[in-house]
Amino acid sequence: MKTKLLIIALSLTFSSLILAGSGGKHKGGKNYGERKNKLASALNLTEEQRPQFDAVMVKKHESMKAAMQIIHEDTKAQLAQFLNAEQMQTLNERKQKH
Repeated sequence: MKTKLLIIALSLTFSSLILAGSGGKHKGGKNYGERKNKLASALNLTEEQRPQFDAVMVKKHESMKAAMQIIHEDTKAQLAQFLNAEQMQTLNERKQKH
């Protein structure tokens, strides 16, 4: 399970760097469409390829979000094994603010 999560995490990191463009800076979800369009333009996709490309990229984006949720839940479970109740509450509060 941990190996699978590591592979997913590395894949997500690599994919994010590719989509982020120059400098590898991740700009967040609100610019996802812009990054996807830039990549599509750079690939010089045909009219036939564009819907296929969009479908794959949307599926990848959804998979990344699901994988990140799993990683967050696994991390929280691991932290709960050694953090006390007050520390967990602080962690949850900080997460809510973020």
